[in-house]
Amino acid sequence: MSKKRKKATIAGQNRHHLLFQGRHWNAGMAKALRAAFVYRIDEKVHKELHDHVLNDVPKPPPEALKTLYMAFLEQNREIIQLDIINAIEWLIGHCDDAAFQSAMARQRDFLAKRLKK
Repeated sequence: MSKKRKKATIAGQNRHHLLFQGRHWNAGMAKALRAAFVYRIDEKVHKELHDHVLNDVPKPPPEALKTLYMAFLEQNREIIQLDIINAIEWLIGHCDDAAFQSAMARQRDFLAKRLKK
């Protein structure tokens, strides 16, 4: 197992970036947002999410991304303390891009069901 894989996996958990795939969220405001919304979730749940529910979260258009980023800067301390479901709700509520909202809602609905177990 690579060092990167060992670091990402701790006691059956993986780090999950709510804003994925990294190749789309790789510069500027998008990269900063992606790095801020990382949560540990169960390996099996993580794999199922990526394999069967959602394979990408589209990056919003520049103006919507800027609005989201500015809201994040204003509320940074409060957001960092949110659990994964509330963080997704926050992202949905602060971005008016329909494709982004739809992807985040699918992720939220899946995680809300699977993390209760």
